[in-house]
Amino acid sequence: MITIGLVGGVASGKSVVACDFQKLGAGILNGDRIGHEVLNLPSVRDQLIDRWGDKVLDDETLDRSAIAEIVFDSANPAAQSELDFLESVTHPEIERILSERLNKMSEISRFPIAVIDASVMMKAGWDSLCDRIVFVEAPVELRRKRAQLRGLESEQFDAREASQFSVAEKKQRADIIIDNSGPPQSTFQQVEEVWQSLLQIV
Repeated sequence: MITIGLVGGVASGKSVVACDFQKLGAGILNGDRIGHEVLNLPSVRDQLIDRWGDKVLDDETLDRSAIAEIVFDSANPAAQSELDFLESVTHPEIERILSERLNKMSEISRFPIAVIDASVMMKAGWDSLCDRIVFVEAPVELRRKRAQLRGLESEQFDAREASQFSVAEKKQRADIIIDNSGPPQSTFQQVEEVWQSLLQIV
């Protein structure tokens, strides 16, 4: 089984590309969804409450929106240290789950290709779990428009982009580039070409 890591700027369309790979038969691991699972782990929950108190709770459940306001607050000089703390608590657990699920996928031999879709792939070092890195490309203004449609304001977009590796570095370190600035059919065609080329390696 070949493992692909998807990287790109905020709102570049990594999830769209992941969905296209899934249509072709890939197994998908979503880093953000696993991150949500990790927030339910008692050890993680306790550390975050110790740090930030009840303001990150919503009916005894961790409130992701409240946490995001703390770690992506561009007006707060301490936001970066809060983000560093959050990542120090959650990233090891996310990597543990990613590794476990990749191993299970490989054991059942159901998927020729596995795809990891994670916004902080390189920052967290999870690219070490991958055989190939695919960069999903889209112009920054188009990405801003897409982010706004998802409810992400310009300042929030900038804060999230700044919290990751630069788009230029992600692209430079990638093995494959998929242009997601055009119509969906164009993106799918590129994904299919990548899929066929990788199947020759499996």
